[in-house]
Amino acid sequence: MLGSVDGARVGLPVGSGVRWLDAAALRAAWEAAQRVEAVTPGARPQYLLIDDPTANAFAVRSAQGETIGIHTGMVELLGPDEPAWAALIGHELAHLNLRHSEQRRSRQNETGGIVAVASILLTAVAFPLTPLFAEFATSFTEKGYSRDDERAADEAGIASMRRAGYDPEGAVRFFEKLGGSAQSPRFAFLSTHPDSAERVAAARALADR
Repeated sequence: MLGSVDGARVGLPVGSGVRWLDAAALRAAWEAAQRVEAVTPGARPQYLLIDDPTANAFAVRSAQGETIGIHTGMVELLGPDEPAWAALIGHELAHLNLRHSEQRRSRQNETGGIVAVASILLTAVAFPLTPLFAEFATSFTEKGYSRDDERAADEAGIASMRRAGYDPEGAVRFFEKLGGSAQSPRFAFLSTHPDSAERVAAARALADR
């Protein structure tokens, strides 16, 4: 529904107020998701919009199915840049298809006392609270994916966006935008990822090929 809204802005109820988002950014995100999914066998997640100012995203598999969550801060960062959205969606789909969250869980030693942070960390926009949040709270506070996992997801994601007909330069812009946002102390996406300059260089090398 959000991906088909006309007009310049979309107002979504959050708490006692309204969060205004760029409608063109939402349309670009949804179009990229549909195109990249169409050429990528495997996961068919639901998409969850999270009211959080950090430029972050995540992929998780739970009893409710597969979900890609995108923070409103990422919507503001990427705007209507559809190829950049394709890079993000391809990256998160790759995490699901390569089963990185399951591998990460198997490496985890303890999860006690983590579920309670779900209601503090996240607020869903127009989405009922479900056990998915408990599942994600556990994932969110675990150690992140290994850097090898991230590199594999980057490469697979770029391959997916290329199959969908997107210019891989969009992946270069995506990583450049992420790197430019990494100075925020609340910016979580790059905390366990390879250095942003390394990712930009790797994406550019793949684009050149």
